[in-house]
Amino acid sequence: MQDILRKNIIEDLGLDKLPQKDQEEMLLMIGRLIFQGVIIRVMSLLSEKDKDDFDKLLSEKIEDEEAVLKFLESRVPNLNEIINDEVASFKQESGEFMKNLKNR
Repeated sequence: MQDILRKNIIEDLGLDKLPQKDQEEMLLMIGRLIFQGVIIRVMSLLSEKDKDDFDKLLSEKIEDEEAVLKFLESRVPNLNEIINDEVASFKQESGEFMKNLKNR
């Protein structure tokens, strides 16, 4: 997910003007927000067994992004579309927020 974030968000939100360390911190926070949105959406698509398996995976490997994505890809055929939608939604909401701040 980090590659998607870098490609789609750094320049759009003006993060490229920040020092590298600050960019990385912002990307981690943004990634967590987008990941939460993705999880909320996919949970309604999973069967009860898949939800149980996913909970178990998260309790054992929450920091293993590759394992989590691999699990979700195997159960949610349109996962990339969901991720792209969440990224686009985040960018739109952030852009509107920044625009409103500038207009004050």
